[in-house]
Amino acid sequence: MVRTFSFLFFWALLTRGALALPEDHPRVLLIILDDVGVDALGCYAAGSEESEPAGEPEGPTVRTPEMDRLAAQGVRFDSVWSCPACSPTRATILTGHYGFRTGIGSVILPRNQDPGLAAHHRTLPRHLASALPAVKSAMLGKWHLSGHGDGPDHPRELGFDHFRGTSGNLGGVNAHSTYFEFEGTQDGEPERRAVYATTAVTDDAIAAMERWEDSPWLIVASYHAAHEPLHRPPADLVSEATAKEAATAGRPAFLAMVEAMDHEIGRLVRAIPEESSANTLVLIVGDNGTESAVSPGGRSSRASGKGTLLESGLRVPMIAMGAGVAQPGRSCTHLVNTTDLFSTVTEWMLGAAPAAPGDSVSFAPYLRAADAAPQRAWVFAERFERTSNGRASMTIDRVAVRGPRFKLIEDRAKGTLRFFDLASDPNERVNLLRAGKMDADAIEAMAAFTVFFAGPFGAERRRALQ
Repeated sequence: MVRTFSFLFFWALLTRGALALPEDHPRVLLIILDDVGVDALGCYAAGSEESEPAGEPEGPTVRTPEMDRLAAQGVRFDSVWSCPACSPTRATILTGHYGFRTGIGSVILPRNQDPGLAAHHRTLPRHLASALPAVKSAMLGKWHLSGHGDGPDHPRELGFDHFRGTSGNLGGVNAHSTYFEFEGTQDGEPERRAVYATTAVTDDAIAAMERWEDSPWLIVASYHAAHEPLHRPPADLVSEATAKEAATAGRPAFLAMVEAMDHEIGRLVRAIPEESSANTLVLIVGDNGTESAVSPGGRSSRASGKGTLLESGLRVPMIAMGAGVAQPGRSCTHLVNTTDLFSTVTEWMLGAAPAAPGDSVSFAPYLRAADAAPQRAWVFAERFERTSNGRASMTIDRVAVRGPRFKLIEDRAKGTLRFFDLASDPNERVNLLRAGKMDADAIEAMAAFTVFFAGPFGAERRRALQ
């Protein structure tokens, strides 16, 4: 039995056999949640330490019956790491590469002349179409991978057959767009829509399924919710109790938005034609943790949640259900990075993981069997920002790596290290390096982390970000 872990190599890939390829028209419905951490789903939050901090009054009720049902019909993943912000996570999903390889380390802001996802990258829809020309692909909802100089048809330039949605968030700098009326594009053509954005994504995904009923497809339903602006969603999308609360701010409004999205996700999954269900894999994943202001207990004095490399910023919900998922109704604690969606979707659609997977490790074995061996010894996350145009001096450079038990966060700009034992300290309160609590396992893990960043992986990252 391994006492801790080694970060020099992946553990033996004993169960890497391919998912059984559907005989006809393999399909994947990938659903992306925005700013929704594990605290916002009932199947995670019930009984979780992240539901309400000790000593805090009981907060608003988490109501996600549809996603809870889907988790009960599939696999709930408990140790999935994203990036701490939306654009980098979306890039990892579409390329299977960490941000230092794509150049996307934080939220893309075109007004800062930030570059978007470059056209030369091998994206998931391109990769699938190169091996399976009949496959159709759609990106629907929030894109947030276009940068300075990218045009309105950027998603299709990166391989999608169809795009309908917005280039970024609603509200904020796009104050003329709200959840109830917004400007977007459809296949490069501008349009203004007077429909609730969460409903629009669902309607568009259902329309794509109907249009491509005779084809294999990848449909990405990328919801804007529950990113701000916070608001009261339509009453017919939430429970009577939530509608009566009529919250327009804070965690109650956030959870109401999640509940409305949950309703629409249920409608979307139920719309999968019965004759297609045997060939359709459904994946639901968050793009980063919950914003601290709407996290359980509200904003704390310590930076946490979205934007940070703490678990509250990186650990996201992920559910897999449908075709290819054996022994439903279970949870999986093995480590997964959002990069791994690239190889997993490829394996389901094409029958084998990519020959050159990049930073992506298929988690298909976890779908096939509850007793599958770990496919990863570690997961990695980072956040980096430059002053302008993607090339000037680095202002933020933070990295994190974890194994099954221990985790290291390094702020390279400030020269600080934080080292946690997640088994005994899941909320990351005690920095073992300062507390003098380094036992033999901790010392071994810290040494492995040091070798990891000093070795080939760390060297590649340093060269890429010079």
